[in-house]
Amino acid sequence: MRYVGHNHPRESKSVAVVGGIMALQPQYRRILEESNLDPRIFNQCSAGIWGGLKGADAIILFSGTVSHKMAIKARKAALSCGIPLITVRRSSVSALKRSLSGLSLFSPPFVGEEVRH
Repeated sequence: MRYVGHNHPRESKSVAVVGGIMALQPQYRRILEESNLDPRIFNQCSAGIWGGLKGADAIILFSGTVSHKMAIKARKAALSCGIPLITVRRSSVSALKRSLSGLSLFSPPFVGEEVRH
């Protein structure tokens, strides 16, 4: 898990999930909604990905199931907008839950701290 940047407090918190397994997308969405988070899930590179990423409060990047192009866009959005970026190698539901438990959207994370799961 890698944290980059910091977030700015807002009323509704949104988390962008980049990559992952298409069949698990409904479960990713359910887990985020149960955590009172607005899910933004990007499994394919599209023209609107930049806008969706730069408006998020956090980005979870499933590095094992994402194209290099999408991973680069996610990292650039996190660095340029000061958004926490959590990089996780596995795309499982439990990996998403662990990532959310390690993410504090109410206090700034440590910039540049890297933890691997």
